[in-house]
Amino acid sequence: MLCFTAVIPHDTDLLHESAAENQLTRRGIAVVGGELMASKPDVILILSSHAENFSDQYTLFFNTLFSAGAALKKFGVISNAMRPAAVCFLAKLQSFARAHALPLRSVQTTALDVGSAVALRLLKIPDTLPTAVIGSSSARSILDHMETGYSLKDFIQNFPQRVAVIVTGESEHNTDAEPPLATLLARRSVSALIALADRQVRDCVSHPLALCYGLLRGFPLVTRIHADEHNTRSALVTATLFSA
Repeated sequence: MLCFTAVIPHDTDLLHESAAENQLTRRGIAVVGGELMASKPDVILILSSHAENFSDQYTLFFNTLFSAGAALKKFGVISNAMRPAAVCFLAKLQSFARAHALPLRSVQTTALDVGSAVALRLLKIPDTLPTAVIGSSSARSILDHMETGYSLKDFIQNFPQRVAVIVTGESEHNTDAEPPLATLLARRSVSALIALADRQVRDCVSHPLALCYGLLRGFPLVTRIHADEHNTRSALVTATLFSA
């Protein structure tokens, strides 16, 4: 069952805790991390656009162990910790995807993508907490992502353990675009999400967020914006969308 959902940025500058910039975002992420752990998840599911991409398919990272070390080493953060994947969750999701003809491709890898690794590091999630990653598809539309997310809702709600979903990403290179990401989250508007995806030169949040919105269809969203900041590259928004 779904117990918690949030959106956080994964800008690598946020990994440098001594930096003076974006303190509001850091505090917002700390709030999300506290709420996440208070929801007592058994499995963390990360939705990321930086996972290995197969264009017309979504990606399910299928392995017993993940390492964040390789993804973060070039940013000055060295971590050799291995975090276990939710093996039962992944196996059942793989079977569900086959039974419902979902375009979900399983990939054997031990390396987390940068988006997922940064998000886990920022949220300070224990390395022992089982983690799964689904990568979005660059070739599929926002509406297709929402429909796939809606299909995943049935799986998650019928899964016997508590699942927390983290969307990781930000809108980049066009921080004056309308609608801003925080406004989009507040409106919970599909048309606004499509507009954001269409306008951004580089945008790594829209497709994972569309998966999440499909998954959340019918849930009473809370949409608490904890931080809404810009830096030189990105619009950084941190928000809680749902808490059981």
